[in-house]
Amino acid sequence: MRWKITLGLLTALLSVTNAANAKSPYRDEVQKAAREAVKEAKTAAGVIPLLTLATLEVDAPPGVVRAELERLSRDAKLPPGRRALAKRLFARSLVAAGDLARSEAIVDELGYVRDFMVIGPFDNEGKAGLDEPTGAESLVEGEVQPGLTLRGKERDVTLRAMPRGGYLGYVDLDAVMRPNESVCAIAATTVKAPKAMPLLLHVGVGGAYRLFWNGVEVMRDEAYRGPFPDRDVVAVGAHAGENRLAIKVCVERRAFGFSTRITGVDGNRVAGLEIDGSSLPVTPTGHGVEIPSAPKSDFRVLAEAATREGAKAIDLERYARFLALTGSDDPAENLAEQLARRAAEEEPTPERIAFAAALASQRGEAMKLVAIASRRFPNDPRTLLLEAQLKATSYDPPSALPILDRIPARGKEGYLARDLRADVFEGMGLPETALVECEANLRTAEGSRSAKLAVLRLLGTLDRDEQVEALRRELVADKYDDVSNRKVLLAIALYRGRTDEVKAHLEAIRAVTWGRAGDAIYAANVLEAIGDQDGALSV
Repeated sequence: MRWKITLGLLTALLSVTNAANAKSPYRDEVQKAAREAVKEAKTAAGVIPLLTLATLEVDAPPGVVRAELERLSRDAKLPPGRRALAKRLFARSLVAAGDLARSEAIVDELGYVRDFMVIGPFDNEGKAGLDEPTGAESLVEGEVQPGLTLRGKERDVTLRAMPRGGYLGYVDLDAVMRPNESVCAIAATTVKAPKAMPLLLHVGVGGAYRLFWNGVEVMRDEAYRGPFPDRDVVAVGAHAGENRLAIKVCVERRAFGFSTRITGVDGNRVAGLEIDGSSLPVTPTGHGVEIPSAPKSDFRVLAEAATREGAKAIDLERYARFLALTGSDDPAENLAEQLARRAAEEEPTPERIAFAAALASQRGEAMKLVAIASRRFPNDPRTLLLEAQLKATSYDPPSALPILDRIPARGKEGYLARDLRADVFEGMGLPETALVECEANLRTAEGSRSAKLAVLRLLGTLDRDEQVEALRRELVADKYDDVSNRKVLLAIALYRGRTDEVKAHLEAIRAVTWGRAGDAIYAANVLEAIGDQDGALSV
């Protein structure tokens, strides 16, 4: 065993020699995505590099992605809808930076509607609830009785105001509905327009939905998707004064909620438009003015290109990437995997094959895709990495090591090879050797979050408690909304009797969890533990 450990350490040390002073390979990835987002700004394809950019935040050095998102959020080359997405992604990054006030200001600027009356949950067994009457149809059109109470899925449910909090304009029905699986709910609000005018409604829903404007159904999607903002857009005509916006949402087991924002036809916020979710007065029916044709959302443009007869491989790949990056795939359809595989088979490239293999739900399918890469691109580092990933998850994980040794140490593939090598060493019972690899990546990655998390896991395995605590503090400093590590540090502070530190962590946790029931109970328990009975009772 001593010989194996020495050999493992030697292999690890040799593999990291070139990594010690290298620039993070993800800096180049960030710049590439940002350039592509501008280059493809006028096409629906431009949304893919923007979404990809946001996903790099965990791997890039702290603050690098945030700076690019801020720049893109002001770039006039991007169309209004794309610029709005960049702003929302920037607002999300600001939450991680702890700048909650600025994040909230951006959400308000974008025109998100956050004041609703809601009722539910109603039954949706067998996905039959979307068109099934509930008795709450008056929320869609007509007079709404105060205190409206109806039979829900398991008990009587009453019309109530939705708490205005929520993450970046997201109306979180999961937070207020029980049960929250195989159910439906209806939400409605009053939109007060300063004059009759055309408007655009931008909608993203978790589950299937029907959207109504003054009693008229203006949009529906029967697929059970994840909640991604602005996935759909539709034009409506506002009457001068009060208008009714309503939405029926049905879910199975995914996130239950939605986001809606209202803009003018130019995509900008409308001056003088007011939202009142406290009452639902009777409104005129239908549209108040002739409505223009709404621009198609990126989602719909990409979907049409990928599903038309004779679709090109690039169109299949783009739609698959959108579905995967946004959680917009219905699990019952599993389109992303199918389209990605077709694209990789029709016009294989290393990137396309790697993407399809990552989505493959069956190991056999992944093996077929890797075989294509091995035939077409046998010496490409991306192919070698795919081959090593298959070996690392086989009955003989150490067989991945000779393949990983063929991958150059520099660049993203070298970084990923060290990460995979660490997994293999850890599985072999060599956590110290694995730690050498992960610490090298931490230096190469310039302190990225993903690299720190990998080191944290191994330090925990080695029972290095002081180093673990120090690294948790770094992670929380880098990411204000790191609730899991904050809760661990809070528990440590509570054990040590550091009440001020407990309160500081609790304040941050409550600021970023937006009042979910489970987090409220947690807060009450913590306050009680530090002797703040009044605070615990007021939560």
